[in-house]
Amino acid sequence: MKITEPGYILPLVQALQPHELLPDSANTPQIIRGIVTQTGEKNDFVVKYIRSGRMSPESAMNELVAAFIAKEWGMPVPEPAIITITPEFVELTKGTVAYSLASKSIGLNVGSQLITGVSIVSPSLPLNKSEKEFAKDILLFDLFIQTSDRSTIKPNILAIGGTLYPIDHEISFGFTRELPFLSNLEPWNIRPSDHKWINCNILVNMLKGENFDFHKLSQNMGRLNDNFWDKANELVPDGWKGDKFLMIKDYLSAIIQHKNKFIEKIKPILL
Repeated sequence: MKITEPGYILPLVQALQPHELLPDSANTPQIIRGIVTQTGEKNDFVVKYIRSGRMSPESAMNELVAAFIAKEWGMPVPEPAIITITPEFVELTKGTVAYSLASKSIGLNVGSQLITGVSIVSPSLPLNKSEKEFAKDILLFDLFIQTSDRSTIKPNILAIGGTLYPIDHEISFGFTRELPFLSNLEPWNIRPSDHKWINCNILVNMLKGENFDFHKLSQNMGRLNDNFWDKANELVPDGWKGDKFLMIKDYLSAIIQHKNKFIEKIKPILL
């Protein structure tokens, strides 16, 4: 469900029971059992501790906003959630590697509902027909939000039953980390310096020369209107936003205002 649809609820989850850590990540996320406070439903979630690895309040916001955009575009993503870590939960992690992470992360953390039975997309394995269609959407999404963390070393794409799920967007929106004098005053333009992070994306070489639906991309960008940003602003915890939320909104809105120029700039990279 899109965040702009009536009845959308961002799950607020209280962590109840720790399970295994997921070590193949810069942030060492953990599978936990939690209860959704709005519904009382118990389920398994993945929590990214806000004081682990590359995580921070800003990174947590990036995760949420990227998931919101993907959902608004109709892309499958693990359902985002906000997970509360309590002192009682931390006690349950004592004697494990997770204790130092959890104890520093009491309060709100970003997470998602666990998807089981998945594999990781590999650069050595070709995508099937169904996967290619999802991959095309993911690559266009990456170019739009400046995701520089989907590489051959760490693809950050889950696969199950022909469906692909992009994950790990804590360092997306690369423009928010640029020094002011290096910032792109025309965000819809692809600069020579942008080709470095773009060419590192695992999907660029896997999809080079494929037919991309740029009309669909144009429609998707148009869905990120004031209603979307107002809802996203309402859902992201205030303590995570700082000045970066407005920066993301303004930068992406500038691209959307010049979306035809943006599409013309990315076509040579993909075709």
